[in-house]
Amino acid sequence: LGTLPFDIYADTDATIHLEGPILVNKTIGGAGVVTGYYYDDDGNLYFAATTGESGGVWRYRPDGLRIKESTIALAQTNGANDDEVHLFPGTYDLGAGLTVSKRLHFVGEGDPRSIIITGSDNFTLEPTIAACTFRNLTIKNTAGGGTDRTIIQSNVSDCVYENCILTKTGAADDSACILQYGGTNTQILNCELTTSGGTKNYAVWNNTATASISIRGGKLNGSTYDIYGDQTGSTITLDYVLLATGLISFAGTLSWMPEGKIQDNLLYD
Repeated sequence: LGTLPFDIYADTDATIHLEGPILVNKTIGGAGVVTGYYYDDDGNLYFAATTGESGGVWRYRPDGLRIKESTIALAQTNGANDDEVHLFPGTYDLGAGLTVSKRLHFVGEGDPRSIIITGSDNFTLEPTIAACTFRNLTIKNTAGGGTDRTIIQSNVSDCVYENCILTKTGAADDSACILQYGGTNTQILNCELTTSGGTKNYAVWNNTATASISIRGGKLNGSTYDIYGDQTGSTITLDYVLLATGLISFAGTLSWMPEGKIQDNLLYD
């Protein structure tokens, strides 16, 4: 699709849902609602920003009803399993963090660099129910002091983190962007993870023997280790991942898909 001035135009009261078209100009206009995702000519993924629901937190129910919520925490309180929590550009401070106890799907609407979730305690987000998803978001944590200070920590299975920017700072003893201490089939897709400021800094920390993680695309940057884990039964699979420091300390099974090698800190087949 590529007609100027807009590839997609939704008039007032109109709703358009996109599922993967190519938008040549990446332009969406009108006063209606445009949701979903699209690609540019180079295959880059974008999530549709809409002018019809500008600003703040919106909860989309599976039956199609869309509800404006005042905070992310209230979206969970009022929501149910499989609701989508759509966040528009802005900064959302979770303070002491949010335990995600319902199977919710968080989606940033627009440039992930402009949709920022922050936390300043032990963690920013902790899914405690399987199969939550987080897409197109910047998520930060600034907690210092003590141990195990993380952006995301979880011991459940099948959670997906896609097209997210995670930045962990603060002078903690042990810091990580993602700490997986249980569960299987965690997927980290096309994300950029950066951890610094602590005594030990890991982009990905897998510290339970039964945990398994698949990392595809993106960049890992832990100033101590890009990948760390001291449990022999845990597994991590990498697929075309940029390792910023190239430093790995992992007692479990580390594999490449397809089989490959690290060359100049970049994973190639």
